[in-house]
Amino acid sequence: MKLFQGIAFAAVVAPVLGLTGCAYRMAAPLVVQSKQRLRIVSDAPERFDVRVQALDYHIPSDGRLMFEIKMVHRGCSVYLFDRIPIRKVADPRKEKIVTIMLGGVSLKSLSFQELSKLQTDSDGYHQLALSATSSTQKRK
Repeated sequence: MKLFQGIAFAAVVAPVLGLTGCAYRMAAPLVVQSKQRLRIVSDAPERFDVRVQALDYHIPSDGRLMFEIKMVHRGCSVYLFDRIPIRKVADPRKEKIVTIMLGGVSLKSLSFQELSKLQTDSDGYHQLALSATSSTQKRK
């Protein structure tokens, strides 16, 4: 009887032990490469700069800027036994990838999701209202 119990125990436990470990799953990218249009609505838009994924752009006097967002990957999530989530990566649509700067100081950061929710003008530019004078006073 003990031999049968030992064999039955081994038959149940061995497959479970074989499943131990972590599995990594890489999800498909959620943000694909896209061209974006942004318009800084301000009394002096040319004073602002925009950083998009480590590339810097200077805002022209009309406040309009076209830039490209490169593909943003989701990364890998970790699962125990390939079923129980241990760590899930953050949503890349919520990652701050656009930073508005004035004089080298970051004023506002936007995610892809926040950028797409901005109101657009008749030419398809996402509009962001900023004040160069009040931003300068805040830094002092």
